Amino acid sequence: MPCKDSSAMMTVRLDAEDRLLDYTFHKITCNRNIGADKTYRDLCVGQPVADILKIQFGDLIEKLNIVDTEEQFLTYLEWNALDSALQQYVGQTEGVETDRYRIASIDYSEAGEVEINLVIYPPEELPRIESCMSRARREGRV
Repeated sequence: MPCKDSSAMMTVRLDAEDRLLDYTFHKITCNRNIGADKTYRDLCVGQPVADILKIQFGDLIEKLNIVDTEEQFLTYLEWNALDSALQQYVGQTEGVETDRYRIASIDYSEAGEVEINLVIYPPEELPRIESCMSRARREGRV
């Protein structure tokens, strides 16, 4: 993510029994998807919110056998955003960075489905952002 804007948004969809139907996670400005792949989502779809909230990041990485550090980082962003959205949805905000992870809206359909829109703001102190190509050149891989 070479641009300095790291604002993101997650939309979470739940069924009438508070089971995860799906979610999207993307950068706001360019609508580019964020996340390693569909592996974490596939693990969570169909699960009750309470069970998803029990997933610890270390256990997740081990279960999915994610060894690549970049993939672990992207999975962490995805896991943390979903966890923050669901914790706020159920009213458990202790430990959630509510200045960074803010629910923008919760909508309910006539069928009882729920849509949660979470806005994710960048941290106050951003690490130096370097494009993949610049890093490859610096490391002599290109």
